[in-house]
Amino acid sequence: TDCLQVLSGRSLLIFDPTGNYLIEDKMQQDQTDDPPDHDVPVNPAPRKEKANARNYGLSHSFCKQFPDQFDPFFSLSAGVEESLINGEGSSSGPFFRGTIVRIPLRTNNGPSSFICDRTFLPSDADKMIALMEEAIPRTMLFSYNLQSVSLDTWKPLDSQQTSILSSRVSSSPSG
Repeated sequence: TDCLQVLSGRSLLIFDPTGNYLIEDKMQQDQTDDPPDHDVPVNPAPRKEKANARNYGLSHSFCKQFPDQFDPFFSLSAGVEESLINGEGSSSGPFFRGTIVRIPLRTNNGPSSFICDRTFLPSDADKMIALMEEAIPRTMLFSYNLQSVSLDTWKPLDSQQTSILSSRVSSSPSG
């Protein structure tokens, strides 16, 4: 739950609200009270700074560089990997036509969290799914861009995801 991920279009966005996982090197000018000596070059000193989110541009090679981050997306039947491979040769680059939100939920044997110390139980998932099932038809009714919603689970030892909930809206009138 500490690092929500959103894959959409040409981007992977990783959110780190605690600032514990995404660290950036920032360049900092040396600060002195002395007047600058124009003969001596000023060397910027790197400093570490916490980032709360980062937007990565997609490429197939970038995805292969960080397989632990992308394998969950590639395992889905949504065609993420195919979109990236096929888009490598296009002038605009890889593009995934859709949006996938990955919410890694906490379990008893998972790492501790700075956000919440509560473990996500199966009964919590059941409640969330029931609320989504109730809300999705009303939510999608007036949406122009949202065409489908699905909720899948992908457990660490499973070879593929399991579909829990799926809903699709057609923009064309049915006969």
